[in-house]
Amino acid sequence: MGVEVKRVDQYGRIGLPKEWREKEVFMLEYPDHLKILPKEKVDLTKFFDIAEVEVTEFADYHKLKAEIARKKHFEV
Repeated sequence: MGVEVKRVDQYGRIGLPKEWREKEVFMLEYPDHLKILPKEKVDLTKFFDIAEVEVTEFADYHKLKAEIARKKHFEV
């Protein structure tokens, strides 16, 4: 990681590092600064076995959804 001082040109552009030029990025605007993050694919399979719920009805999706919502299994 490096820190560089860049000047914004008259059109509001800044130069990105060479390895970032072909990537899609997220630009987060804060009141006092900008944050530019690379848009990357996330592997969601690592979260598949994390949730544990105790429900009785798996065959009917609507009953399953209602039971999960009623029991409030999710902790924040």
